[in-house]
Amino acid sequence: MSSYTKKEIVDELIETFPELTRDGAIMLVNEVVAGLIKAVERGDDVVLNGLFSIGYTVRSRTSGYFGQKSGANEPVPTKVAKVRVAEALRTQIRELPISPEEMEEWEAQREYNRKRRASFMYERNSNDD
Repeated sequence: MSSYTKKEIVDELIETFPELTRDGAIMLVNEVVAGLIKAVERGDDVVLNGLFSIGYTVRSRTSGYFGQKSGANEPVPTKVAKVRVAEALRTQIRELPISPEEMEEWEAQREYNRKRRASFMYERNSNDD
């Protein structure tokens, strides 16, 4: 699986807009990313139509803590970020061809996660006794 990096975005901007310098394209990409990060930090919803949206859900306060076994004891957050991929993009991704190697890797990860969940549930149930 490959990644689409900021460098590739800069290269495409320069190719699409030849009058734009490399430094200008880098500055443009960095400013857009910084603006998105600032909006998320402020708690604003971020929507890029056709790609994704980031919003927040407020949960009622719970008495539980994360990391009780490790001793971290961090309170469960009441404000949780939700990322939703646009339906059109999800459909395009589903239609992408998958190589046999990627399918094997995906199935191995799925099996690992299944065993891990089963192990966790077993430990949890045996501790309840």
